Amino acid sequence: MAKIDWPTGRYRLTEKAYMSPVPGGEHRILEEDAEITYAGKPGPHMVPLDDGAHQAVALAEEHGGVGTLRPTDTLSMSQGGAA
Repeated sequence: MAKIDWPTGRYRLTEKAYMSPVPGGEHRILEEDAEITYAGKPGPHMVPLDDGAHQAVALAEEHGGVGTLRPTDTLSMSQGGAA
């Protein structure tokens, strides 16, 4: 399968997430309603805000839909993740 070149876009989070607020930035806990810049397969907790984000969502639909990983699934136990 060929590598997908995901468009960069602006998103609003619909729930708390552990991710970087900008491409290449440090991951941290971001609160619901935070606005981020993201270059990757969007998740179901991300509302597209600009053309790049809408293009990424359309591209994701062509490749199996938006991601299904819960936004806090990558949290370690010490950061308040699920047991």
